[in-house]
Amino acid sequence: MKINVKSLWCAVASMRRSLLILFLMAAIPLHAAPLDGKLVIVSAFPHDTTEPLRRAFLKRHPGIEVEVKYKSAAESVKLIESMAERTTVDLVWGAAPDMFEMLKKAGRLDPYQPDMPGIPRYIGSARVSDPKGYYTGFSVSGYGFMWNKRYLNTNRLQAPSSWSDLARPVYRGHVAMSSAFRSGPTHLIIENILQTYGWEEGWKLIKAIGGNLKTVTLTGYQVARGVREGEFGTGVVIDSFAISSKARMYPVEFRYPSGLVVLPASVAIVKGAPNRTAAERFIDFLLSEEAQYLLIDKRIARLPIRSEVYESVPDGFPNPFDPAVINRAVDFDLDTSIARYTLINTLFDVMVTFNLSSLQQVTRVVDSLEERLRLRDNPAARELLLQAREMMAFLPIAEEKSRDQEYVARFSQERGRQDDSIRQQGIELEKQWTEAFRKRYRRAGQLARQGLDVLDRMRIAESGKH
Repeated sequence: MKINVKSLWCAVASMRRSLLILFLMAAIPLHAAPLDGKLVIVSAFPHDTTEPLRRAFLKRHPGIEVEVKYKSAAESVKLIESMAERTTVDLVWGAAPDMFEMLKKAGRLDPYQPDMPGIPRYIGSARVSDPKGYYTGFSVSGYGFMWNKRYLNTNRLQAPSSWSDLARPVYRGHVAMSSAFRSGPTHLIIENILQTYGWEEGWKLIKAIGGNLKTVTLTGYQVARGVREGEFGTGVVIDSFAISSKARMYPVEFRYPSGLVVLPASVAIVKGAPNRTAAERFIDFLLSEEAQYLLIDKRIARLPIRSEVYESVPDGFPNPFDPAVINRAVDFDLDTSIARYTLINTLFDVMVTFNLSSLQQVTRVVDSLEERLRLRDNPAARELLLQAREMMAFLPIAEEKSRDQEYVARFSQERGRQDDSIRQQGIELEKQWTEAFRKRYRRAGQLARQGLDVLDRMRIAESGKH
């Protein structure tokens, strides 16, 4: 009888993990006073992430009720800011660093610094928690390309390895992304592209990828679900969605891009939290070995911040402490990302989300003209292609404006407040930009079709000579 050493090791590691979790669940500190009342948490995480952790916390503290309100990062900020006078929320819990920094600067968070050994201050270049304790990181994540192997094989596509890959014509209609306003990680992806490629080239690349999108979903979870179920060939997601899908035996794979940004997922106490004691205890729990080991469960699949947990992870589970992962990471200017958060999301919406159909159409005809010019060049048609590309490259503002806080304030006000004159200016600009891009895309399509007509006439004329 042959013994598979690798399988045996995995089984032993899994048993060790299970026994440790059971032991830790039983080992409630004797000095801990029982909790009661209700703990209210606002979270941008999906139910699959929050529920196992919520249940494990309740086993430690059966006398308390825990309610999780599911909101996007932007909705969480709006909700908590709207409760400035008297909050009914104790904790905010999510994966978007921008959200926590915005709430911190708005004075809506209370500091808390857990006394917990074994918690690193940094993982690579990523700071795990706020130095003054306004928010606490409990896991980290990166993002990249998740793809369905069967889908790509059927459509004879290679797996993407770079952002420019997703802009190639072969991926047209096979890609999905989520809304920047609804998904905090999507905003970080867009911001990283802009910081990596520059303002003008970055937006060109984003629009090129946008033209290949099959759809823009509301959340990143919907992108991951669409990829694993074969609705999309590939999508841009955070690593946890891909790790979880793969662990559930879906035919998917995942790859980090070069220029990876590794960022923490955090939890923070809302200023004036009604149940402060329970809120502190919940943060302590997320940092405990029990919760950190739960993070690698396939239902959650998040990267713990305790390095010792990675001794027991399954094969293929990313280790952010591994130099092979960290060396792909780049420095990321989080302050810039926060300062222009709503402006960048607005620009993405007017360029891509609100004008997706127009962008898809013009991308198709412009790519068609470029492909034909590769086969047979024509100066007049190439000039029309250049004009079409220039029309598509339109940007309503220069990068300097995105760093002008007085200008950005037009977009940073709470959405929908019609009595706010500053915000009203932002609403009007958003409408103007949406229409401007619609017209530009239409004109670019007209120019590209003229270029195709030139090539058709040249072909007919040449065939007539023969």
